[in-house]
Amino acid sequence: MTNEPEWDSIVIGGGLAGLTSGAYLAMAGKSVLLLEQQAGPGGCCMAYTANGRTVPAAAHLVNDPDLINGILRELGAKEIVFTPLDPAFEVTGPCPGKSLIVTSDSEVFEKSARELVPGVPLEHVHMGLGRLIELSRQIHHETRTLPLESPELMSFFKRLILGLSMQRKLKGSMEYGRMPVQQILSSLFPGDEMQCLRAALRSVVPVHGARALDLLQLLGNVVENNIFYPDGGVESLIETLTRCFQAHGGGVRTVAKVTSVDVSGGAVTGVTLAGDISIHADQVSSTSI
Repeated sequence: MTNEPEWDSIVIGGGLAGLTSGAYLAMAGKSVLLLEQQAGPGGCCMAYTANGRTVPAAAHLVNDPDLINGILRELGAKEIVFTPLDPAFEVTGPCPGKSLIVTSDSEVFEKSARELVPGVPLEHVHMGLGRLIELSRQIHHETRTLPLESPELMSFFKRLILGLSMQRKLKGSMEYGRMPVQQILSSLFPGDEMQCLRAALRSVVPVHGARALDLLQLLGNVVENNIFYPDGGVESLIETLTRCFQAHGGGVRTVAKVTSVDVSGGAVTGVTLAGDISIHADQVSSTSI
């Protein structure tokens, strides 16, 4: 087994959360090593190149630029410019030659939806899309009531009160969090003649196992004009945080797959990497699922 220098803290995962927590620890004077199993930091904000185009792997939009820039200011990093994005999406593919325009402008949104299903009575599209937008606004306002404080930092009594109140305040979110996205689309836009519109709306959340809540949350941000694009793309967030983390003395190791978190006497002692490489640390945190 290869032994390496000891660190105060090891952070597993080089996405936004890992880089941010690592930067705060490093700024506090801790020696911090960030371990990322991919070829570079990024997580869901990584991008790849295909046919000469840079394509975000997952995350590509931002809903709270003020929060992000507030964190960057605290860490002493340069703020990022965010541009409002509306329309947020133009969905092409499910309906050949036609597009669904996902925008805060309800008239434009509905007009594009009607054009996808020309044989359907206009009032049916109007009612279904109106209900979808209404639910999206409801979910948007529900989720804004969530506390920013981490439950792990709360007392048991406070967590209990919070849990009871959230069941009342987040009734819609809890219901639609259990519902498959296709189920809500089928209920709002029923029938074979609506298939093209359902497929276009499903494409807005192209994730296997997506729930109705995923679509409603995203559309809620669209209709409330809360969609932004960071100048330089989402990878600019990673680049900024990586430079900030390293400026505070943090170390980054890529292509480093953690095979186990080591424990002795009930206390964390470090991690073991593929290749049987042992790295010691007093603290280990992971942002990876």
